[in-house]
Amino acid sequence: PLRVMPRRICHFPAVHCYAVISEDVSADDLKTGRVLFLDDCTFDEVKSVELDTLEWGLSMATCRFDSSPHEYVVVGTGFNDPNEDQPKRGRILVFCGQVGNDERRSIECVYEEELRGAVFSLINFKEALLACVLNNVHIFKWAPDGENGKYKLKNVGTPHTEHVLALHAKCMGDQVVIGDILRSVSLMKYREDCTLEEVARDCRANYTWAVEFLDEDR
Repeated sequence: PLRVMPRRICHFPAVHCYAVISEDVSADDLKTGRVLFLDDCTFDEVKSVELDTLEWGLSMATCRFDSSPHEYVVVGTGFNDPNEDQPKRGRILVFCGQVGNDERRSIECVYEEELRGAVFSLINFKEALLACVLNNVHIFKWAPDGENGKYKLKNVGTPHTEHVLALHAKCMGDQVVIGDILRSVSLMKYREDCTLEEVARDCRANYTWAVEFLDEDR
């Protein structure tokens, strides 16, 4: 047993692990967010990363990018300030892992970026990263950061902003469906200029709990 509350999970095949966003509540009601990496056979802990004070993990995705041969786990967070109705700050953390010749696993956070809003959803889309940040939907490319051999997330195109809170995202082919806290469900199509064009919307005011594609053509 983890003895903490798991919030999100994804598989990290490159290092034979599950990545888990967890939340631990202490005796004095203080919450501590962590990113755990567990062996995918024994569930033994391989690595634990503690998030900042008041920071909660909200989203997670395993990603492959067109600019790199490596596999990554990307985590989205939000800072839960009790004086704010919605988190005004969040972060994206990018983890990369390798297995050495001695079978030891190395998992490191290779990039982090603070954003203006909580990162509610992340998906690997078009060999890039699609992120729902507060009321905006962004597309990030994994791009070289100068000549130092490091990489960073680069915001490409224009964010789609016609949302109240973009909570959920799923993709299939060139299509993306977004679930909103008030504006129900919208369907968008990816364009060659790295932007998203809305092609359909449910005009009713509905709180969306989950979204998913059933078929690409219908």
